[in-house]
Amino acid sequence: MNIKTKSLKSGSENSVIIIILASLLIIVLAIYIVLLIFTGILLIKEKDNLRLNRKMKIKSLFFNPLFLASYVKCLYLSIKNKDL
Repeated sequence: MNIKTKSLKSGSENSVIIIILASLLIIVLAIYIVLLIFTGILLIKEKDNLRLNRKMKIKSLFFNPLFLASYVKCLYLSIKNKDL
């Protein structure tokens, strides 16, 4: 009887871990989409000043959110060090 309860516990623990990982993935994806929208708005507003061909605009649309997300690490390190 103990074996069955242990297997039920491990199954429920696994489902909790899966739910937590799925929610973190959804949060990261939502942040990426928001940054993608902001980059798109920037490209539309500054299309006269930015002389980019269509290929470079598409590249910057998808890679700029990754570049902006790298600032999170810099923010964390600057708060952690407090060496101003």
